[in-house]
Amino acid sequence: MGNTLTRTRVLDGAVKLADEQGLPALSMRKLAAELGVEAMSLYNHVPSKAALLSGMLEWMLAALDIPADPELTWTERLRRGATSFLAIHRSHPSFIQLLTSQHIHTGSALAPTEAVLRIFRQAGFDGPDASRAYQALIGYVLGFILQQDVGTIGLTCCGQGQACAHASLLGSGDTEADFQFGLDLVLRGLEAKLAG
Repeated sequence: MGNTLTRTRVLDGAVKLADEQGLPALSMRKLAAELGVEAMSLYNHVPSKAALLSGMLEWMLAALDIPADPELTWTERLRRGATSFLAIHRSHPSFIQLLTSQHIHTGSALAPTEAVLRIFRQAGFDGPDASRAYQALIGYVLGFILQQDVGTIGLTCCGQGQACAHASLLGSGDTEADFQFGLDLVLRGLEAKLAG
C-alpha cells in the first residue's frame, strides 16, 4: 500500500492515534507523521479537523451491531445493539466524546438511530412512543457509561469514618453483569409499556 492515502486509511489512522494517545493529542500534523505523509496531503481526504472528527465518529458508528434479523425478537435485537454500543466505547475511549460533540447529519451517521427507531416501530410502538423508547434506551446506555467513566455516584461522596453502611454494595466489579441488569430493566419496562 505504501504511502498511498485514502479516506479510509486516514480515518483508520486517526482512530488508532486517538485510541493510543487520547483525542486531545490528535492533530493533523501528528496524524500525517503517523501515516508517513505530509500534513497537507490529508486535506485531499478530510477538508478540516472538524471533518476528520466527524469521519471518525462515522467510522465508529459503522461498527455498531444492530441486527435486522427477523428471527430475533425486537428486545434481542436492541440488546445486541446496546451491548455493541458499550463494546465500541471500551475499544475507542473517544467514542462518547465524539458522539456528544459532533453535529453531523449524514445518512451513515444517522443509520444506527434509524435502525433502532425502525425496531421500535416494527415492535408496535407508535411514532411518539418509539421516540420516547429510543430516548429511554440510549439514556440508560449513556448514563451507564458516564457512571463507569466518572465513578459510581455515591462511592466517593463519603469520607472515612462516615456511616455509609450500604455504599460498599455499589459497583459489583462485574461491569458486564451490571450493564445487563439495568438493560433488562429497561427492556422489560418497554415490553410492559407496549403490552399495556
